[in-house]
Order: sequence, then structure tokens, then C-alpha cells
Amino acid sequence: MAEGNWWGAAPPNPDCFSLGTVDYSPWLTSDPNDALYQERAHLVLKGMPARVEQNYPNPFIDVTSISYSVPRAGTRTVIQVFDVKGRVVRRLIDEQLDMGRHSITWDGFDDQGRALASGVYFIRVEIGDDFKETKKIILGR
Repeated sequence: MAEGNWWGAAPPNPDCFSLGTVDYSPWLTSDPNDALYQERAHLVLKGMPARVEQNYPNPFIDVTSISYSVPRAGTRTVIQVFDVKGRVVRRLIDEQLDMGRHSITWDGFDDQGRALASGVYFIRVEIGDDFKETKKIILGR
């Protein structure tokens, strides 16, 4: 039982709030870490899909963000930027990642740290052996 409790940034308006006894049930009925583990295990068994979202913002001037999902822990993930001639201009990531949602940014620079010209580029995302997707990105300096 809780009496005379108020949660808020300012004192309650007395016309809209009456003091009294509140009977409540806790939201959590078990250790939240156990629930998180069970949810992750459920996603692994269910087969969380690998996916990549369109970068945001697009077009971009300074930096853009690419979000993607990895279906299993230890899955090799490779994200590269290509120019319109099909040349790799930047390798953003090439490593084994944990399962879940991830995000990476690209600043419009190549692997040597040079600013790339305005234009169309392509982000190629490879997650494991089965998922490959390419998205068009527009850099406008």
C-alpha cells in the first residue's frame, strides 16, 4: 500500500488529484535479466531475420547512419561503400557481431581519409553467408 505518493516534475494540481491509499501490483514479477535472456533465446530459436534499413538521412551532407539486424551471435558482418564504378571506397565494418540491432555511421570519407565528391554511392551489407543487400546513398557536399 502506498499513501500520498506523487510522481511528476511539479506538485500535483489539487483540483485534479486526490490523496488517498493506492493498492498496486509490481510490473516485474521476475529478474529482468532472466527475461532479457529468455527473449534473446526466443529470437535465436525463432530465427531473427537479418535486415538492413535505408540510411538516414539520405541524401546527406556530413554523416549518415545505417541500421541493421544480426540474427545470431558471432555472425560475420561486412559493410562496404562502393562508388558508381563498383570500386570499394570505404570498408565500414568487417567483424563478427553479437545478435541484435546495430547501427554504424559513414562520414563521406574513403579508406584513406579523403573526402569523397558529391554523388551516388552504394552501401553493400553482408550478414553471414545468406544475406546480402545493397542500398543507394546520395552524398551532397
